[in-house]
Amino acid sequence: MKQKVSNNYDLIFRKGHESEFRDIYEFVPQCKPLGNYTMDFYRIMLRYNSDSCFVVEYDEEIVGWILSMVSLNRSDTCFLWQIGIKPSLQNHGIGNPFLRYAEDEFKNFGCSRVELTIGPENLRSQRFFEKNGYSNISETAGETIVINGNTAIKDYYRPDGHYMLYEKYL
Repeated sequence: MKQKVSNNYDLIFRKGHESEFRDIYEFVPQCKPLGNYTMDFYRIMLRYNSDSCFVVEYDEEIVGWILSMVSLNRSDTCFLWQIGIKPSLQNHGIGNPFLRYAEDEFKNFGCSRVELTIGPENLRSQRFFEKNGYSNISETAGETIVINGNTAIKDYYRPDGHYMLYEKYL
């Protein structure tokens, strides 16, 4: 889907292709604090889950990435695993319409709900998702801990592995 955003960037929002796994693997580390997985991981996700892997393209370059999947346990729920915009293009009006594009695709899958996790130290992501209608539901998912004033799900295995669970009904 071609879209012009407020800053006049001509962007293409579309599903990712398996052939782009190397490009995604090289793109993700630019988008701190996203965790980068192996090249094989991205190839497998794009091969078997490409309907819910999305890219933003600008001047034939990938400048945005969403990795998500429909839950096999809750078919009404899509888990948004990663979202990233090229750092030099952040705060240029790309992230919000890209997220809306993905949410529209989730609805097409029959999903009425989106879940995602955010590290309690990642204030920028918290603001982004809260601004887009997501709520912290960590208290519903297990034992919690408060970090930086945020309720997070306690990780028993790593002292830095606590995370917040967010949701949005579409």
